[in-house]
Parts: sequence; C-alpha cells; structure tokens
Amino acid sequence: MHAFLGGQDAAALFTKEALWRDYLAMAWDLQTHEGLEAIKKALPDHRGQSLNILSAPSPDEIIFSFAGAQGHVKALAEIRNGLCVRFFTSLDDMPAAAPFNKDAPPEILIIGAGQSGLALAAQLQHLGIPYLIAEQHPRIGDNWRNRYDSLILHDPVWVNHLPFKAFPNDWPVFTPKDEMGDWLEDYARDLELNVRCNCTITSAAFDAVSSHWQISAQIDEVDTSFVVTHIVFAVGTSGFAHTPEIEGAARFTGRQMHSSAYCSGAEFVGQHVTIIGATNSAHDIAVDLVKHGAKPMLIQRSSTHVVPHQVYLDDILAPLYAPQHKRDLAEADFLSVATPMRRLEEKGQAIFNKAQDAYKDFYDGLRQSGFALDFAEDGSGII
Repeated sequence: MHAFLGGQDAAALFTKEALWRDYLAMAWDLQTHEGLEAIKKALPDHRGQSLNILSAPSPDEIIFSFAGAQGHVKALAEIRNGLCVRFFTSLDDMPAAAPFNKDAPPEILIIGAGQSGLALAAQLQHLGIPYLIAEQHPRIGDNWRNRYDSLILHDPVWVNHLPFKAFPNDWPVFTPKDEMGDWLEDYARDLELNVRCNCTITSAAFDAVSSHWQISAQIDEVDTSFVVTHIVFAVGTSGFAHTPEIEGAARFTGRQMHSSAYCSGAEFVGQHVTIIGATNSAHDIAVDLVKHGAKPMLIQRSSTHVVPHQVYLDDILAPLYAPQHKRDLAEADFLSVATPMRRLEEKGQAIFNKAQDAYKDFYDGLRQSGFALDFAEDGSGII
C-alpha cells in the first residue's frame, strides 16, 4: 500500500490475474481493470497520500483510506501470498464546494423524486452543490402510493436506508408501499430538499458552446425555463407503462389495463382474468386476485428467473447486510461493490447451484406445470 501511494513500481504488487475496480477515485468513471497489463495502463502518476488503516474484514483483506487527487478515497485490498489479487478504490467524500444555498440557481437537474433522486439530492446538498428535483406527481412518494394495494417491498428494511436519515428501529422489515411513499415525503421535508412537484420537463437542449442545458418545464401548469450544467434521470426502470399492440384487442369487450393501472382484486370478484407476463408484478397481482375470489391465468412469454425469498435473504443479502453483523449500510455497500463482476459470476453460480438442489421439488413443480425457468445465461442468476 505504501508502495502504491508512493509512486514506486506498483504494478509489481499485483498478480497476473488481479482485478482492480475503481469508482471515481483515480478517474471520473466507474471501471474495472482485469489483469496485470490493464492495471499497469490504468495506474496514475499521482496516487495519494496520508495512508490510514481502517479495518480487516478477513485475514486476507484490509481496508484503508488515503487522500486522493479528487478527495478522500477508501480502498480494499485482498492479498494472497504477498500479492494483491483484488483491489477496490472508491471516492468516499469530497470537500464541500461552498455552504449549500437553496436559493442559488441549480447546477444539476434531477428528474424524479423517488428514492434514487432524493438520495442523490441529499448528497449534493451535503457537498454544497445547488440542484433541483423535478417530480411529475402532486406529492413526493406518489410513485409508490399509486401502485397496486397489495404491494410490499421485497427487500428488508436494513438494505433500504437513505443517506443522513435511517429508518427507525421499529420500522416493518418489509415495507408496505404507502408507508414507503410517506417516508420519502417525510425524508425530503426533514432534509429540506429542493423538490418541485407537479413539474414536467417538456424539453432539454444542449448548448455545445456554453456546455449547458436549456430546460423548458411546466410547474403547476405554468411554463418556465432555466439553465443547468447536468441532467440526471432518476426515473427508475419501471416508470413507463408499455402496452403492446395485440391483434383483436379492439374486439375484446372485457376490461384491458396495464399492470400499473391495477389497484385491487376487489374489482374482479368471480371473474376470469388473464395476466400477460410472469414476473414480480404478475405474481403479486395473481395472488391478490385469488384472495379476492377471482380466477387468474398467467401467460408466460419467456423464461423467468425465480428466486426463493429465503435464498435472497440468507444467501445473497445476509453475508453483508444481516443485522447481526452490526455493520452500517455504508460499510456493507462498500464491501458489496468492492467485488468485480467477474467474481460475482462465480458467487452467483455457487448460490444458485445450491438453491436448485435445496429447492428441487419447488423448481420441479414449476417445470411440470409448464413454467419455463432460467438462471441467467451463465447460471449466476440475479447476481
């Protein structure tokens, strides 16, 4: 480590097959360098100073920090036979640009006030960088409140904390969607985040001369415009309903809707309901329909990766995030992203080979019913 920071022949510290994952510490990018030759090319001239040993998660691993060119860097090295086989560097903190001024013109536009948009805003505020969140709904959290009534988060609360304000100790392990929406609204209010609800971005044009974005928006149906340096899309992966065109749909006399418009099975008591799709929302809706006395049928269009919830909790999350470790979320996240994808493939394959043996009857039952399964192309599953 001292050799790495001191500008000596750092390449001699790595094995031929070593992996180095860098998150903004050495360059303004997220990148993984695989193998000694790639690591040699990526080594910067200035690496840092003020080494500080923090902890040793295992006999082969050490976590340390140092002052890098961009800010405070946190790093992990895995050592075998005196050489580094895995290295992770992450920009952990930066000096605040200035005390945060909520009235300053925004430099960054964040589109979407869901959990990602709010968490990013909190970090920008901490760094003194002016921003604005544009949220299309009337209230923060409506992106959760407007989902179907039976929706409950699949992730346990201990992996869902947001920066600077953790969930209270008596929070439900699996959060109902309305409580999640209310929590996000409270979070934004308590941290005094700069959010504009009922705000729709109508256009964004980049000016190559000034390197700025000219934004046109409607806030409470009033047209406005402003200029920002950066735009962040924090709209999630499920924010846009896509309804495919199906031949004969116009002749069908029953109700047709996208899953995003579904509220409760109470509307379908005693009715036959066809659900096109066979992943999370489809199964949640099917269970809710059965509970309300409807008769659902799933149409599976392609194979589905099915993960028993206990496997997800015990084998994927628990090694880093389980409460008994008494490890804060930032530390668990650091350890999680410190593992390059090449290593995660092997980990996922081991987990799902074990799961297929442990849940053989469960998976066989699905296959016998005609349900098509997959565990990803390389067998690593959700990992």
